[in-house]
Amino acid sequence: MTIRHTVLATLALAAVTACGRKGARSADFDSATAAALAAGGGAAMANLPKVGHVMSFELAHGVDSTHMPYGGATQTFESSDSVFVSIRTIFVPAGANLTVQVMSGKQVLDSARTTSTAADTSGVARMSVSFAPPTAKGWTAGAYEAQVYLDGKFQVSRPFEIRKPN
Repeated sequence: MTIRHTVLATLALAAVTACGRKGARSADFDSATAAALAAGGGAAMANLPKVGHVMSFELAHGVDSTHMPYGGATQTFESSDSVFVSIRTIFVPAGANLTVQVMSGKQVLDSARTTSTAADTSGVARMSVSFAPPTAKGWTAGAYEAQVYLDGKFQVSRPFEIRKPN
């Protein structure tokens, strides 16, 4: 019985030694950040670089005065609908260029540009653009994609559908 315990203890010690580095790797954190996180983390998080980017965007039938989707987000529109795009950024300086492209396959059908507004105290800002139907007959029924660019760099995309009128 003691031999069994000795063998099990040795195997357990070997397993712990082999698996001991499964947590954070040295490439994940520098030692100062790791020490600050271990000590409470608040100061370390405040000193991390703030990289500006598009957090998210929603497609909607309309937006309110704060650029939030009016009536909720959707990905389905009728051929006569305008498509509104509500964009949310973080850590993007005011005046940065935001471009939204409407794609059909690999073809750019339309694009709209806006500039970022001043962010709130958490670094978040909202903007919006809209796309009217491209012809008097409306959008052609089919699959489309909206793509958002920040200062010419692709950020995020989302598919949407235009349905035939009922």
